[in-house]
Amino acid sequence: MEEGAVVRIAPGTVVEKPILLQFLSRAGQPVMSHPRVLVEAGSRSEATLIEHYTGETEAANFTNVVAELMLDRGAILAHYKLQEAPLGDMHVASIHVEQGRDTRYTSYNLSLGGALVRNDLISDLNGQGAETNFWACSSVRVVSTSITTPR
Repeated sequence: MEEGAVVRIAPGTVVEKPILLQFLSRAGQPVMSHPRVLVEAGSRSEATLIEHYTGETEAANFTNVVAELMLDRGAILAHYKLQEAPLGDMHVASIHVEQGRDTRYTSYNLSLGGALVRNDLISDLNGQGAETNFWACSSVRVVSTSITTPR
């Protein structure tokens, strides 16, 4: 894996400041990138994660993001995804959340750029008391968002 990040939050840890993951789309020869984000939130941990996608004005690339978020019992994760890609970029993202008992996942998805944007959120509520909240706002010309909770 050349593009992406792994974030592991130890059990019982409360991360006071947001964890920022910054992704930049560069101008020049169009490229396709496949960043991967893996977050493991230990039992009773709390954190805020910010994924920020931005780029140079003339960029015209294709970004295909896969984020896998795993929350152990009692973990709380606030996840902000700010997508400000240049107007020539295409941005496709798949967010897979696996939640254990008594977890709380909140997603704030703000799409402000790109020629084409798609966001898929798949949340597996694998324990009693697991909760998912999804908030989205877009100013993009073509945007698609889907939410799935298997069972």
